[in-house]
Amino acid sequence: MTAVRRPPTLPPIPQRIHPLSWRRPFFVWTPVAVLLALGWPALLVREQSGLLQLALIAGALGMAMSLIALGGAWALGRPPRTRTTVIRNVAWTGGVIAAAAPFLLVNVDAAHAGGLARSTPLAMAPLALLLGLPMSLFAGTVFAWVALVKPPPPRRANA
Repeated sequence: MTAVRRPPTLPPIPQRIHPLSWRRPFFVWTPVAVLLALGWPALLVREQSGLLQLALIAGALGMAMSLIALGGAWALGRPPRTRTTVIRNVAWTGGVIAAAAPFLLVNVDAAHAGGLARSTPLAMAPLALLLGLPMSLFAGTVFAWVALVKPPPPRRANA
């Protein structure tokens, strides 16, 4: 009979990634994070009207949808574990809002005198994505770094 060889001992299984937590006090840091994420475009276009203000409204709507989705994840016991997850969430909702904005704009403008051509949303959609996606990516990054913190690493017991 041959002897059974045991495999060498494997390294220990790493600890699971702990979820992010809100920076405390959250009722101070969360509004600060939202203001920093959405406030910079407002300062740049405060003199403008029309489409740029629509972009700001769309950004605020995307951030609100992202906060609702994140709050729902926390309520279901599945908080985000990395900042990348939060940034991806904000960027996806911002992209959806940016892609839908031209189609909503045509419907709003059709109610007024004149109106835009029905083919205008297809022409404006790439421009809306070109403006909306970087804004939502920046907003998600700022929000994730200002409002959320990583938990401290667990202490190892000395053996």
